[in-house]
Amino acid sequence: MAENDIAAQLEDTFGVAADVYCDDDMHVITGAHYRCTAHTEDGLSAELEIVITDAQSAAYTWEVAS
Repeated sequence: MAENDIAAQLEDTFGVAADVYCDDDMHVITGAHYRCTAHTEDGLSAELEIVITDAQSAAYTWEVAS
């Protein structure tokens, strides 16, 4: 699941463990945009923007939404 991968990447990037929750209706379609929410172990939360970059390989990018 993307949530687990994103949570691991958040921890690697920012050094903070987080639980990531995404909408259940995410479809792997190239160019699709989705919002997920990350909740850190110290009580902070952030919105993440996920973009599907290649549906065939299920590749995506993410960034903290502004």
